[in-house]
Amino acid sequence: MKPFVGAKIVLVYGNEIIAIQRDVKPGLRFSGMWDLPGGGRDKNESPVETVQREVFEELNITLNEEDIIYQKEYPAMVEKDSIAYFLAATVNKKQVDGIVFGDEGEGWKLTTINDFLKDDNVVPHLRGRLEDFIKSL
Repeated sequence: MKPFVGAKIVLVYGNEIIAIQRDVKPGLRFSGMWDLPGGGRDKNESPVETVQREVFEELNITLNEEDIIYQKEYPAMVEKDSIAYFLAATVNKKQVDGIVFGDEGEGWKLTTINDFLKDDNVVPHLRGRLEDFIKSL
């Protein structure tokens, strides 16, 4: 079994999603590009626990397990012999209104899925994963 190394999540708010702009730093992979919340696994976390922690750290949103509406396994981007997960969850107005942006990244925004997919400044591998989620609806 391949090891699980990390997870990303699309947070759906009505007809929009929450996008995070990555830090602009020399040498940083995908520097300044639009991304989705998530990151590396800590210890023995599950994919859901990983995104719950990352979403809280990045946006101050507490996700409940029942908020998760989609989960799929993919090859990891960096560690080719490992796997990563892509998840989706719904968030509500109270969660969005309570966003406190963390210390990683340049900022966040609400955007439509179509606008995110068309944006040339989006982390490339997220497009296919987001399209897979849309097809599952």
